[in-house]
Amino acid sequence: IFFPVGVVLGERLLYLPSIGFVLLICIPLTERHLLHTGKNKGATASHGLVIKRVWLLGLLVWCSLAALKSLHRNWEWRDERALFLSALDVCPDGVKNLNNLASQRLNYQEAGAALGFADRALALHPAFHHALYNRGLALYYLGNYADSIHSLEAYLGNTGRQARGDPHDFFDAKVYLGQAYLDLARAANREGDVEAATSLWAAGRARLAAAGAE
Repeated sequence: IFFPVGVVLGERLLYLPSIGFVLLICIPLTERHLLHTGKNKGATASHGLVIKRVWLLGLLVWCSLAALKSLHRNWEWRDERALFLSALDVCPDGVKNLNNLASQRLNYQEAGAALGFADRALALHPAFHHALYNRGLALYYLGNYADSIHSLEAYLGNTGRQARGDPHDFFDAKVYLGQAYLDLARAANREGDVEAATSLWAAGRARLAAAGAE
């Protein structure tokens, strides 16, 4: 209710702090209540009843707010698109979430939207290898094979140096890279540039062979 966490699964970061917040509020109030009760043993029962009702009303309001917030958050978790878009509202510059949106758009064959999210992620973190991968795939689906090659080469270079890429993505990047070279070769051949077509075709076949997908 009070703190925008800024990450997709950020609720987990507030569980223990929330317990501390409750203790911080409840312990002093309990001590004050006990002290007040000890000093005012002769207080009327009606006064104690009023205090009790005020506390119960406050608790009811608080629980109602928490329940409404939980219902709203559960609705945001109905699917990946809604979840990542809700995180985008909270933290528009979250690189991982922007990349998640790019990947999710690719899953739904929305290459243009995927490219936009990947570009936003790379503008914030130019060497973010997951975004380079998604950008390369989006460009390939859009038919921009030259730029796709550039992004996929950068992804493979970064991932190889960092040794932390997903093996499945690493393999797919090699395959798409080889296919992009072959598609460029076909385009060059249609334009009558046989020399460029031959060179690009050889490069594509070599990359597919290196990936074991020839």
